[in-house]
Amino acid sequence: MADLALYLGAMDTTIELVTHLSPADLERTCIACPAWSIRDVVAHHVHVAHDFVNGDFPASAITALVADRDAVRLQAGHERDEWTQAGVDARRSITLPAVLDEWRGVTARMDDESARVILDLTMHLYDIKETLGDTADRDSPLVDDALTSYYRRFLTPRLAHSSLAVNVDPSDTAASLVTDPEAPTVSGSAYELLRSIGGRRTRNHADATLDWGDTDERIRERFSVYNWPT
Repeated sequence: MADLALYLGAMDTTIELVTHLSPADLERTCIACPAWSIRDVVAHHVHVAHDFVNGDFPASAITALVADRDAVRLQAGHERDEWTQAGVDARRSITLPAVLDEWRGVTARMDDESARVILDLTMHLYDIKETLGDTADRDSPLVDDALTSYYRRFLTPRLAHSSLAVNVDPSDTAASLVTDPEAPTVSGSAYELLRSIGGRRTRNHADATLDWGDTDERIRERFSVYNWPT
């Protein structure tokens, strides 16, 4: 499926979900993003999509994940976080319908290349769903697509800086993600692998839900590309 078609479907799902929430639910603190409400999470993604389509997406957002030196990643992370919060703050005085209208306007100018921000949208859609206790659609193509992207674009280069490699084997799909046939393999459901790699699981949760195989501790500590949350 083309990225743009997948993105538009995920956008429709998100809009359908949030437009039927009560004002209290919209202000509920997002479990995975405790500084934000559900409404803020939507505003954040609209900001990401807006800046990506307009060529204003900061390089620091990628550098913070894949740079080869800790100090560079740390500085880029600070820059990314300031940009991220500014986008949320700028939309806090705007009504949700207006934010959603902005989103539709942005997607009208998207193509398959700019629709790569589906990675951010997928993660935040499931942030919202988990906050609401909604466990549906965890076998969606969105999950497989996002897991592949996180593995190839972020986890693999992150480990390569330390001369490490790992393969990922989703136990509920037919496709394994392999960097090196001789490397160790981590397995689990595609959803739990995605949420772990994407920074939405604690190390304790990952230990309980993933099979680490014969990976060593260096791989396990680096498996969450945003670092393990506390």
